[in-house]
Amino acid sequence: MTKRKRQQGYYTKRMKAVQEGSNEEVLLADIRSLRENSKKSKVPASEVTNGEEASEDEPESQSDLLVKFSEVEVEISTLSSIGDGLGFSPASNHVYVVPFTLPGDVVKAKVITHFANEHYTLTDFISVLKPSPQRNDSLVK
Repeated sequence: MTKRKRQQGYYTKRMKAVQEGSNEEVLLADIRSLRENSKKSKVPASEVTNGEEASEDEPESQSDLLVKFSEVEVEISTLSSIGDGLGFSPASNHVYVVPFTLPGDVVKAKVITHFANEHYTLTDFISVLKPSPQRNDSLVK
């Protein structure tokens, strides 16, 4: 196992398969559902040609995604089944997963990991910029 084998790809990082019933599988199902609902509500029937939307299913290129550990402003549209907030980026159909948020919150989050093929990014919650009407901070001590 020499340097040459490492350069030839013998030691490449492998993507783990999502296990059935795992948190990742549930999260992916929620993200796919949100994206499908978003496509149905955003694309008028006159713009649909042969039952296909224009390039929304294509994965974003790495240059379109934000740099790791940069900050992004996200409006949370729904909660996932595992309790994390799901929101879209303003520029594309890319979903951001933000913990500790509620639907209607506008939050600042730090980008942690991109999953371009699945059209989502895991983020870390930084702060609430505009709280949701559902948020009740009076319970926080």
